[in-house]
Parts: sequence; C-alpha cells; structure tokens
Amino acid sequence: MLRQGGNAVDAAVATAFAVGVAEPLMSGIGGGGAALVWLQREHQAEYVDFYSSQNLEPFRRERLDGTAAGSRRQDLRVVGIPGSVAGLLELHGRYGTLPRATVMAPAIRLAEQGFPVNQVLAEFILADSAKLHRYPASAARFWPGGRPLAPGRTLANPEHAAALRRVAEQGSDGFYRGETARQLVAALNEGGHPVTGPDLLGFPVLWKRPLCTAYRGDVILSAPPPQTGAQVLHALELLEPHDLAALGLPTRSARTFDVLASALRVANADNAGNDDPRWRAVPAAGTISPQFAARRAALVGTGRAAERIEAADPAAFDSLAPAPACAALQPYSPEPAPDPGIAPDSVPAETRVPVLAGPEADPTGGETTHISVVDAAGNAVALTQTNSSTFGVGEFVSGFFLNDSGVRIQPGQAQPIPAGWRTRTSTIAPTIVLRDGHVHLVVGAPGACRIPPAVTQVISYVLDYSLEPLEA
Repeated sequence: MLRQGGNAVDAAVATAFAVGVAEPLMSGIGGGGAALVWLQREHQAEYVDFYSSQNLEPFRRERLDGTAAGSRRQDLRVVGIPGSVAGLLELHGRYGTLPRATVMAPAIRLAEQGFPVNQVLAEFILADSAKLHRYPASAARFWPGGRPLAPGRTLANPEHAAALRRVAEQGSDGFYRGETARQLVAALNEGGHPVTGPDLLGFPVLWKRPLCTAYRGDVILSAPPPQTGAQVLHALELLEPHDLAALGLPTRSARTFDVLASALRVANADNAGNDDPRWRAVPAAGTISPQFAARRAALVGTGRAAERIEAADPAAFDSLAPAPACAALQPYSPEPAPDPGIAPDSVPAETRVPVLAGPEADPTGGETTHISVVDAAGNAVALTQTNSSTFGVGEFVSGFFLNDSGVRIQPGQAQPIPAGWRTRTSTIAPTIVLRDGHVHLVVGAPGACRIPPAVTQVISYVLDYSLEPLEA
C-alpha cells in the first residue's frame, strides 16, 4: 500500500483485512479491535474503538454456561456484534487516501487464490480440534476428509473472498446488510443468540482521545478505557523514579527484576476498576497520574514478593491536569457521568444476569494480532484486532470465524449489560511513543492479559536500554 502511494492508515487497514484471511485463528472480520493513529502534519492523535460489542439484554434472567443445552455447539450468546468491518472502513474513510477497492484487494486475492498453511496455524488446528469439530463448516475447511491441514497445504477460502468483495463494493452495508448479514443472523440464532438484522446496523464505532503521559522525556500515547492503556502508562509511571539503565537488564539484575515485576503487579492490580466509561465511572486519568504512582511507589522494588497486591482507588487524582508534554495533544480526560439508566446500581438485582465464561475462557489465554505502521510522512498507526480466543467461538460463517468476546465477562459476576457495551477485559493496548514531536516507537502485542506487561516491557527496553525492537 505504501509503494502504491498510500499512507499509514491505508497500509494498516489493508494489512488488517489480509491478516484476517491468513491468520483466521487470531482475528478477522468476525471480530473487533482498536487503533491509535498519529497524524504528523496535524500533530494530532486519534483513537478508534471498534471492539466487538455485547448486547445481552434479553438474558438478564438467564445464565450463560458456555454450551447450548443438549448440543455440542457452544452457546453463541457469547458472540459480540463484530466491529472490524465498521471500524476499519470508518478509519479508512476518515484518514485513508487510496480507494477502498485497492485497500481490500490483497485480502480478497489471498482468500480467493489461497496461501500455504504455516506451522503456527497447523499447530493451532490440531490443538483446537474439539472447537473446530463443533461446527460442520469449520471441520470441513480445516479438517478436510477428517485430516487436519498440514504445513504447506494451500488454504483457499472462496466464501471469505465473496464476503470481502461485498464489503469492497458496498462498504459496511456489504457486511451488516445483505447476504453476509443473513448468514450471520441465521448462525447466531441457531446457537441461541437473539440477534436480528436491525441489531447489526449502526455498530457503534467510538472515536476517543488517547491517554497520554511522559516517560524519560518522551510522550507515550495509549489506549483509553475500556482497553488497557492506563495499565501500561501506570506501570511506566511506577518505573520512572528508578534508574533502570544503571541497575542493568532485568534478565541479569535481580534488583531490576524486582522493580519491574512489582511495578507490573501493582499496575495490574490497579486496573481492576477498568470498564466501559459510558456506564461506569473509570478514573483512567487519575490512574496514570504521577501523584497516584507516588502513592503506590512503596510497593515497587521492595525486595519481597507480596502474596497479594490490593487495588487502590485513583479517583482523587482524576481531575489533575495532564503532563505538560501531553496538554497540547488534548489527551483523554474524565468521561461525562455514566448514563443513570444503565449504571450498575440503577438496575434491580433480580434482573442482573449472572454471566459465566464459556468452556474455553482462560483469563490468560486467547490470541490477537497487532500491526505497527509508519509512513514516509511520519504518520503512524498502532492497530490491534482479535477474535478474543483462538478461532473465536469456533463457528465459521461466510468463510470467517465469529468472536467469543462475551467469554471475557467476569465469571459469575452478576451485572446488567447495556446494548453496545465493551467488555471490561479487552486487554488490547495499541501504543505510540513520540520523541521531539515525531514517532519514535509503535508497539502493541497479542496475548490477552499478557498484553499490558508485554507492551510496558518493550517500551522500557527500548527507552531505558536502547535495545532494538526485535531485541526488546
């Protein structure tokens, strides 16, 4: 895309669609994600959230137990409305320069002509045999004739090519209306999900201000809630007082290992209040403040591993001004008060749904794809997209897998879930580091709950130790 004269957004969106074909276990148009964009000429950052949204209102009096009664199929009520098509197209429409058909052509070509199965995909096909065999279409494509696709085998996906071509020609209507929408609704309804065609329309793509702080003199931009940029930035604030370079790499210095590990643990604990800020107040600005970090500093680098670290409340720091280096970028600030009609305490307890995770739900599992792009003009995109778990829920519709983002709802937690809610454990954290007003690092990660600590460590290894990204 860059060689064709496109910008970083064109390249990121094209790659996102293509990776969804070539790595269908990780992400695709049946899932969702988010992207952080840096526009160099405007000296401006934008964040777009298109994570798959939940609408479980019809099930307030029921419980999701993962598997449909009397069936080998997983309860498809854990599927969120897929946001990738709406989000990627809106991102491209706002900032891309190449025609939509040009941007989507590589993904269509990959799906139509096929590509050789790589070792990773082959291993996951074997590992997730049970999930894939719940659904005839999934088993037929990835276990043809009862044998798993082996490395080197060509995997073509004409149904996926057709679905992508409808999007290329019709835009979002090619996914949320028409043939793809009909197949999607039919599959979900068969699995117990009450979604209707109108429910797919108007997917809420959310444009937000990124979180921002300063670390070692550089500006760090990251994901606002309910994604986990606050956890990354809080960890960096906890590391700031420590001269890590002088202490040595944590792989060689027990002292550094202690500082880094304890900072990551504190940041993880303090992320417990993260949620969709449209329905629950989330003090993300307070979480990333130096003042809150100073309050928690006594827990970092003590030389002892506490059995448990209790979360602290950063609400008292939420109204503080952002770091001076961030102020001109108009970063994230506290959201307006949540809608009282959907606030947790406004819904009678007897109508709150006790939601359980599905059988594959592992808070440390799941896979994801991250894409980092910088173009010649200095624009950058950090884009993370996911099916939630590997192969999502396992259902294969129009050549793509459906996400299982509902399994990320806290197991056993009774709560009302408003339409369009983003799950509180969407751990993606696309991040960009600026140095002297220009992009220095674009970073993100797969790995569910491992994403925030992975991003934090890469940033530290690059900025504190001057490692190259691959080394980091």
